[in-house]
Amino acid sequence: MGSHIIKSVIKSVLPAGARENAKKKLIEVILGHDFPGFSFAAGGEDTILNYLFGFKNTGFFVDVGAFHPVKFSNTYLFYLKGWRGINIDASPGSMNAFRQLRPEDINLELAISDKNEELTYYVMREGNSTMNTLSMDFVHRLNMEQAIAKEIKVQPRALSQVFDEHLPQAREIDFLTIDVEGLELAVLSSNDWRKYRPKVIMLEDFDSLSNRLFEAATVKTLAAAGYRPILKTTTELVFLEQGYQLSPTGQIAPQEA
Repeated sequence: MGSHIIKSVIKSVLPAGARENAKKKLIEVILGHDFPGFSFAAGGEDTILNYLFGFKNTGFFVDVGAFHPVKFSNTYLFYLKGWRGINIDASPGSMNAFRQLRPEDINLELAISDKNEELTYYVMREGNSTMNTLSMDFVHRLNMEQAIAKEIKVQPRALSQVFDEHLPQAREIDFLTIDVEGLELAVLSSNDWRKYRPKVIMLEDFDSLSNRLFEAATVKTLAAAGYRPILKTTTELVFLEQGYQLSPTGQIAPQEA
């Protein structure tokens, strides 16, 4: 059930003064602690993050490679709960739907990279749009050359530049989720880790859980920045900032002094 449906139901049966409290209560019933399995993400990534953050109803996220405001979204669950954030995707026209369905977020149609040069963005044919990418290596690896519909030249921005310009003042980032089809390292390398430090980082990663995983460039980059891996699923790798730990029940808590 989307937030627009919730709002329309409430508007039709309640006076204006009672609507906001009723909306919050209804969303809490639908998306709260009693419903930990409710998910919009492709593999339940949002429920994992929801649990890590103790099902709290406010916070701030950054979604790089956001794709769609609802479908396969790691962050729409949080938007419904009352969180807000920054959604970033390079697909042409991608932010039109975000502006309509998630108007209280900051929605940016642009590419993120550590390279200050024009890059080629490969747009896939209908049915493969989740595989749009800046990486030809990624295309080759999946044998998707024939699925390319068009190529677009883009001028990427560094993640730190986006935060400098768009992150609300004094706002801490609770989590950063990155799904950019093989260019996760370029996104990570474009951040200023001294200045912008999300509590949790979730990366798309299809490697199996083995010693080889810890030799990956993304893991080493984040280790140098003060992050450690805490969770691996079949498609994701999750990191925690050094100032935080997991509680005995597996939720995020500040490190004990």
